[in-house]
Amino acid sequence: MPDSPTYALDTLRLLAAGLVRQHSNSRRGMILDARDDQGRTVTPLLLLRAQARISRLQIASGQVAVADSLHRLVADATQPLKDWAPPRLLEVLPDMNDLILIDPVYRLPTPDCLNLAQAGGNLDDVRENEWHDRLRATLGTVPNASWRAGAYTALRRFIVEHPTATDDELKQLTDTLDDLTLEPVLGPLLREMYRPVGGRAEQVRRCTRCHSPVQEGPDPQCASEHCRRQSSGPAFSEPMHATELWALRRELVYFWVNPGRAELALFDALRQVREDVTLYPNEDEADIAIGGNHEVGLDLKDHLSMTSLAAHFQKSRGGLSRYRRAIVVVTDRGTPAHGEARRDQLREAFQELDIDLEVMTSGDVLRTFGRGGPA
Repeated sequence: MPDSPTYALDTLRLLAAGLVRQHSNSRRGMILDARDDQGRTVTPLLLLRAQARISRLQIASGQVAVADSLHRLVADATQPLKDWAPPRLLEVLPDMNDLILIDPVYRLPTPDCLNLAQAGGNLDDVRENEWHDRLRATLGTVPNASWRAGAYTALRRFIVEHPTATDDELKQLTDTLDDLTLEPVLGPLLREMYRPVGGRAEQVRRCTRCHSPVQEGPDPQCASEHCRRQSSGPAFSEPMHATELWALRRELVYFWVNPGRAELALFDALRQVREDVTLYPNEDEADIAIGGNHEVGLDLKDHLSMTSLAAHFQKSRGGLSRYRRAIVVVTDRGTPAHGEARRDQLREAFQELDIDLEVMTSGDVLRTFGRGGPA
């Protein structure tokens, strides 16, 4: 029924799956609402089904069916649901008001979008991004497990700290990999991850705090929203020629760098007071491990919707299933109070779905484990 929570949630899941499929099509050069040489639409069927449902809900809500335009629907998906979704949908899913399906800056499906697509069973093959699989497959050719783990952590940490990198910085990483005799294995993949900055600008600057590029203009600012939230003011490098700088692919910035900053911040804070902390243990089965023998595993999440995040863990606990004490850590997204509110929402969602995972904020983790307390 159109007024039921089940119908509304299924509609959102169809839309999420359709947007993910459309993004995959776009990467292959297929434009939105295009047709093949036989005149048949190449728009994903999932997206068309979602479009029909949303148009129906708009009409039932007394609105104009603007979702009849696929371009308008995709553009709307870059905004919170409360700004465009039919009231008939929002009334039965009030906790989805702030959900954004397409990131407005990177134009990529958000983690919430990917979770919804998977939770609906509409896309079994959704991947957070292809680079995890490619990195693991590349490392799979290395027989020594400790070398694989060391190289994985070194590469992931470098990427999080270098959304842009100079030749010298890249050389430092390749020297580290070479010490593990893995540069010939990982070097080619690394060179695919970074591309020349190029563009029209000959002179470029970057943030000295996070190495993100500077968005020039009347009021220059760091391109990283996370860095802007955490910093009191700008701190930029001297201009350098564009040919001196390499930029990380945008999907890696979105899925690795942006959430990775919170992961590194928590890891570094824990390492100041205890030594039994591991970053990206066993090639990323968790974000952070505390103690030995799979004692505590931490998985940091920066999602907006606690409902879709809970559905993700209902489907699979992933690498956390290997840990005696498995903890999902929600980020603050600005203030500790905000993080605590999201923590409480996720705890309630886990309880309703009977998911036996702990939920903490970064502050909770530091208070519990940050003074060398027991794992």
